[in-house]
Amino acid sequence: MRKLGVIAALVLVLTLAARTSSTNSATQTEAHAQVIPTAVTGAAGYFWLLGESRCATGTCPVVMRSTDGGKSFFRVGSPPASVAYLDFANHEDGYAYSQWSSDEPTALYWTGNAGKTWRLVPLRFPASRSPSMVIASGRAYLLVPGHCLADGKCESQELASSAVTGDTWTTTRLQLPVDEATGPIGLAAFGSKVWLVAIGVGGNADLHVSDNDGRSFASLPSTGMEGLACHATATSATTLWGFCATGMLGYAVRSTDGGRDFAALSGLRRPAANAGSILPLSSTEAVFAPGAPGVFWLTRDGGAHFSPLHFSSLWQNSSYLSSIAFASVTTWLMLGVQDPGEHSLVWRTTDGGRSWQRARTPMLETGG
Repeated sequence: MRKLGVIAALVLVLTLAARTSSTNSATQTEAHAQVIPTAVTGAAGYFWLLGESRCATGTCPVVMRSTDGGKSFFRVGSPPASVAYLDFANHEDGYAYSQWSSDEPTALYWTGNAGKTWRLVPLRFPASRSPSMVIASGRAYLLVPGHCLADGKCESQELASSAVTGDTWTTTRLQLPVDEATGPIGLAAFGSKVWLVAIGVGGNADLHVSDNDGRSFASLPSTGMEGLACHATATSATTLWGFCATGMLGYAVRSTDGGRDFAALSGLRRPAANAGSILPLSSTEAVFAPGAPGVFWLTRDGGAHFSPLHFSSLWQNSSYLSSIAFASVTTWLMLGVQDPGEHSLVWRTTDGGRSWQRARTPMLETGG
């Protein structure tokens, strides 16, 4: 009887051990579930990654953060439903917004704790527009269309702004001609200066500049930008990088006098698509994306010369949609998305694009 009792006890122990091992295995599998990245952004030396992972209900969105230049990521929270993009101002304060939809208005959210929790921003956007956000000197700026018609055209524009450390927004009605207010408007900011790039009669860009955080604007005579839509990014009070779409092609420009004169970047000798963009790192450094899959060019001398970014063997692979994020001037992430929701690749550089390494696949791991 004693031997049978020992055998029974041993069976019980093995059964419990098997159940515990199975439970631990399931927990470990869940804790280390693979995350499929869908968007990346960077600020103040940190990276944030928006992605999807398998969960009990199927697929769940997740926000992850890296504090070591993209070597590893840990989960910080879950984004609101339908969020497609992230934008951070520092290591705590940031924004998330949904993808453009012709049916539903875009929703914008704010976080003050690195993405753990999110609060809906009390601004409304028409279904035909998505937020165009600029963050500079601790403030966030947004253009909010108003008096929008059924065809999506808006008769007025307002500039909304808030300190990034809070969610208290003020709006200023922009005194723009109707033809400018109903078209696309570029927005740039640096320090207390804010620029608006509107398209006037004949396709010439009209600049309006504010020296008081956007509370009032004055017209700024400007040359060198024209097209159907023009955008600019300021890297100092005098240096702006811009890109204009003409309907057929696009081109990049740069100004060193506060926007009065824009000159084409002499080092760019290849055409760009309308969807191209210029992504400045400083007043002399910028990454140019001409709108072709996986193609990026880098200048370190204000646009006089450009060299290609060979971040992997998949460079110029048309099956990948690539985007780039900057944590600092030298630390970047390149995200290549193939078959959204199924497969993505991430590369990282810590020397300003001179060398690249494949980043590890993000996993759901606990951490802080």
